[in-house]
Amino acid sequence: MGIIQYLDKWLFRRFVFLLLAAYALAGLIPSPGLWLKNMDWGSLPGTHGTVTTSLIMLAALLFNAGFSVTSEQLNALRRRPSLSLAGLVGKALIAVTWISILMIGLSAGLSSLWISMLAGFAIVSMMPVATSSTAWAQQTNSNMALSLGLLLLSTSMMPLIFPVMSWLFHQLPPELGTRGFTETKSVFSLPFIVVWIIVPVIGGRFFRWFSGKKGKTQWTNWMKWANALNLLLLNYMHGASFLPQSLQPFQPSAIFSLLLGVLTCCSMAFVTGIWIGKLLKVTPSEKMALMFGTGMNNNGMALVLAAQFLGASGWIGLTIALCTFGQHLVAAAVHFFLSKPVMGIPSSSKHANPRSEIPLIRSSDETVHRHESSSTLLASKPSSHPSTP
Repeated sequence: MGIIQYLDKWLFRRFVFLLLAAYALAGLIPSPGLWLKNMDWGSLPGTHGTVTTSLIMLAALLFNAGFSVTSEQLNALRRRPSLSLAGLVGKALIAVTWISILMIGLSAGLSSLWISMLAGFAIVSMMPVATSSTAWAQQTNSNMALSLGLLLLSTSMMPLIFPVMSWLFHQLPPELGTRGFTETKSVFSLPFIVVWIIVPVIGGRFFRWFSGKKGKTQWTNWMKWANALNLLLLNYMHGASFLPQSLQPFQPSAIFSLLLGVLTCCSMAFVTGIWIGKLLKVTPSEKMALMFGTGMNNNGMALVLAAQFLGASGWIGLTIALCTFGQHLVAAAVHFFLSKPVMGIPSSSKHANPRSEIPLIRSSDETVHRHESSSTLLASKPSSHPSTP
């Protein structure tokens, strides 16, 4: 195992603890995070908005997502798009459920604290599939074509999600820090979507094409680390903003209610994937891919959008942060559960590819080369069974 592969495996297994350390640092030393978050990078012509550090980091996340997509993955999605569409419908149902609960809470006149929690769950439910879902899917020997198809489709649907988010933000009470209608409407305009969503994804695709065959594998390792550091810095930066607001004064009953809500939100998302798999009678590997696809959301993007358009309300940010931990903890529990032959699902640890522990996306040429090498070795290896007379 090379040093890059070892570091990649180390990062994947300890990412939750690194996230926890980032939030602890945000609570203890918030000043650098606040300074970075409030930096003014000027403005872009036609966007009618200030360029913030959060938007730059959002573009970096989407650039990485565009770079990570390979040609064979796009071909696999085109060959069988129905299951990916079914997973996307499941995510839409989850989002509609949380938006409906939020609207009921607004009609009932709930306090701003409860509205903040429900708004956080609604924002998380509208986010695309997280790139970490493919790593968890690979750990459990899931259908990778389906997992990546969900990631591609959900990310490409973000321009259609923005009008819904704009409408939702305008329903929230002013005390949550929502901006004026004119300002938010201009930020959610077509120039914003093109500059901060579409261009980074296309730029990542062009950069992958420009890198060449050898460069793709080398850049994939570095891009994965850059993405992880971006997420950690993003969570530290926004944690420095919302942690002091939400934890002072400390409210144990509200924290307990929030934890129950996070558990419900994450469990609902994972169960939806399992339910879709049972309804469509798919294979166990496809069911696990659907489960991780519906269960893992891009909460880094949720933090950016909440801070950009809601003024970084403390309880909304805390809700999104806890959902980040919650979905990784549920994914780890599912991984442990699937490591044993339960309910007819084979053990992932016994049947998985030994290399699947390393969540790297490899190029098609490298995959073909490995396949040919393995085939040659198998053909040249003598049989260990004695011949029958």
